[in-house]
Amino acid sequence: MKEIKDESKKENENYQEISESRRDKIIKNVILLVVMLFTSFLIALSAKIFEQTKAKAVMKILCDSFFVPGVFVLCTGLLVLISGTGFFSGLKYIGRSVLGVFIPGIRLKQKKYEGYKDKPVDKKKVKGMIMFFVSGASFIVVACVFLIMYYVL
Repeated sequence: MKEIKDESKKENENYQEISESRRDKIIKNVILLVVMLFTSFLIALSAKIFEQTKAKAVMKILCDSFFVPGVFVLCTGLLVLISGTGFFSGLKYIGRSVLGVFIPGIRLKQKKYEGYKDKPVDKKKVKGMIMFFVSGASFIVVACVFLIMYYVL
């Protein structure tokens, strides 16, 4: 009987961990979408969307206001995905070398790039990047719909 209670406690703890991770993912996704929508709203406001009288001008502004955050988030997702592979390690080495020339406290311990590259690096796998691509692509699709409506009207 005690074994069954211990098993049910473990299952309950696992369920709570899963639900907390799902809740964290949902919160991150909602924050990303809210920031994107807020950016779209600011772009539309800066283009004075509420002063427009023609539907064609409104469609143009809405197309621009959805396209910019969509492309920005999509490209950010691509950069994070690429950086996880170690693609930018050469730029990091050059940056440290240049800083080491001007700031005496920041000297490289190794002088050659081969030694820097051979050094073991703690690469963390980037997870949860699919939302960047999904939300960016969805905003671009919405922008394309407004673009089609612009040319139809």
